[in-house]
Amino acid sequence: MKIEEVLHINKEIAQEKAAIINLLYTSNLIFEEMNTITKQFDISIQQFNVLRILKGADDTKVNMSYIQKRMIHKMSNTTRLIDKLHDKDLVERNVCSNNRRKIEVKISQKGSLLLSKINNLVNQKEQLICQHLNTDELNAFNKTLNKLRTNE
Repeated sequence: MKIEEVLHINKEIAQEKAAIINLLYTSNLIFEEMNTITKQFDISIQQFNVLRILKGADDTKVNMSYIQKRMIHKMSNTTRLIDKLHDKDLVERNVCSNNRRKIEVKISQKGSLLLSKINNLVNQKEQLICQHLNTDELNAFNKTLNKLRTNE
């Protein structure tokens, strides 16, 4: 179904506008699907993203800058996210021994266990969302999004 039909737009709109509206609308739908999963575990999508970043650091302590560079939601307050995860014992944080102004963070064992549970559900949801696209279509879709994002 065309985005114009979904949103009950009766007049013709430019393809560029339709593409952006479609992207935003679809992104919001997917965000809500993922949010439903993370909410079950009393964490936000952004907190889940931080846990995945920390897990990807292979048990190495990382600083806030490292986390912020890898965040999907760049407007997130990383310090606040870490504080909330720390309050839930999902991350460990320490003052850097070389620079007392820096905070170093790593995922805790409890955080790793929780992340494993959530990842399984997220992986299933991702496969369900993309089930109607074959490998070539997924590759083309990713290439198109990369092109749109980087203007190349």
